[in-house]
Amino acid sequence: MLRLSIYRLVAPKGRGLGYGILRPRILATDRGADAMDHRVSYKVYYEDTDSLGVVYYANYLKYLERGRTEFVDQLGRPIREWNADGYYFVVYALTIRYRRPAELGDTITVVTTFSLPSAFRGLFRQRIERDGDVIVEADVEVVCLDRRRELREYPEAFQSARSH
Repeated sequence: MLRLSIYRLVAPKGRGLGYGILRPRILATDRGADAMDHRVSYKVYYEDTDSLGVVYYANYLKYLERGRTEFVDQLGRPIREWNADGYYFVVYALTIRYRRPAELGDTITVVTTFSLPSAFRGLFRQRIERDGDVIVEADVEVVCLDRRRELREYPEAFQSARSH
């Protein structure tokens, strides 16, 4: 069983819902050679919600982006280093389904898997869970570009990380 170190946002004791800090938490597990879920958890803060106390619909995109960024980081290099080497990962298409809202104070988990339908286009299948229930599902197609903003093949690290 493979376990990956990732980070979980945790509010310091005595601080309420205020400032958060990152603490390591192991959440990813390997369910076989073909399917690995990468997981990262976040607490819903007041700034994430609308006037009804539920997460504003566009903020789910931020959680999904964080999940993809953490997925890439666990490949051994942060996004900034990939960019410095001329690899830019850009959202090409997005399909999202909202099933239930997350609310102020909830802890949500972003679950990410990755596949390569082509050498130039990656597919992140993501879901956001609360207490094990799926509340949001998304398919995010991401292309790899070079500095001239032209398509380039995904690097080898991504080809070996695919989990279709």
